[in-house]
Amino acid sequence: MQIIFGSHPFEPRQPDPGFATEFEAARASGQEAHVISMESLFEERNPQRAVRWIPPQPGGTVALFRGWMLTLSAYEQLYLALKAVGVLLINNPTQYATCHFLPESYPFVLGRTPRSVWFEINGEMRDEQLREALASFASRSVVVKDYVKSQKHYWSTACFIPDASDFEMAKAVVGELIRLQGTTLNRGLVIREFVALESAGTHGKSGMPLSREVRVFYLHGKRMLCSDYWNAGIELPSSPELAEFDAVASQIPSNFFTMDLAKTKAGQWIAMELGDGQVAGLPDGLEPSVFYSSLRNSVT
Repeated sequence: MQIIFGSHPFEPRQPDPGFATEFEAARASGQEAHVISMESLFEERNPQRAVRWIPPQPGGTVALFRGWMLTLSAYEQLYLALKAVGVLLINNPTQYATCHFLPESYPFVLGRTPRSVWFEINGEMRDEQLREALASFASRSVVVKDYVKSQKHYWSTACFIPDASDFEMAKAVVGELIRLQGTTLNRGLVIREFVALESAGTHGKSGMPLSREVRVFYLHGKRMLCSDYWNAGIELPSSPELAEFDAVASQIPSNFFTMDLAKTKAGQWIAMELGDGQVAGLPDGLEPSVFYSSLRNSVT
């Protein structure tokens, strides 16, 4: 399997600095690693030029993209440009969307994840949209994010709403989320019931509460590895606990994805969200060498 990385903004033949260690780890594990031009993909709007450094594969080969999150449109363009040179990304655009957007993945983890509602934003958010979404939560605490990302490091100002019935406070938090997301806001807003989780302390920089959380990578429906999300020295879920989520994962129509799990204060593991594995960051507790060795061993 080829590993394809996004390029450095100022040195286009080199990987993005945020993925340089992964690039070296991929090669050290014996896997073929290449770089695509993100400038050509985004600024020049020329996906064919973006993949000009990828060796054509007349017989065809499968590849894994590793880089920052892509919009669905950008992913589709990259997928087609690579396909034209015989390189097939592990997830097609439909599979990418399934785990990238929470409303798409929610049905697969329903009953094992916090209750969520959502609405699209076409232009400017209307107050009635937010009121309707909040109403079903009564006075319970909720968190807010867009269809893909939250602003959890701005926990008290752009993520957490202590009382869903306090519309003015909720509107202020949502407004700050929208401001921070800016033009990168993904499609719409998701309101999720806040579930008290087992604490793992607080983030050293933002003060965001940390929970006992793990990220699980799945490849072709099977668990590839499980890692402590925050490198907080927590105990990972037991095999029986993970088996429940492995059964869920086997039904998800994606070839490579992540499932983030967290332990509630009541002692139950729940699924927080899914993500496309290609654009999911490696947890703080996971060394790139371990990730790429696991990937190599899972595909051979």
